[in-house]
Amino acid sequence: MSWLVPTVNLRVTTVPAGVPGHSWPVVASSRTAMGHRGMIHAAKVLAATAVDLFEDGTMRQAIQAEFQAKTRGSVYRPLIPEGPPARPGP
Repeated sequence: MSWLVPTVNLRVTTVPAGVPGHSWPVVASSRTAMGHRGMIHAAKVLAATAVDLFEDGTMRQAIQAEFQAKTRGSVYRPLIPEGPPARPGP
């Protein structure tokens, strides 16, 4: 998606230090106070950012201009071809 429109990347603490990503401890941490606090903080930051962007057209234009400048000359080519997949033969 970030090749097609500007995106925002946000990272917050929701697991103890040293926990490997995409692991069972990550799942278990989502039920802890640390996990909840991190998720609530992330939700507030994302909501406040959305409000700022909705209210400030100049900021949106600047973001779009920066995105266009940084992606100028780049062409996005998806790895998955267009159209339905070929049907296997009989």
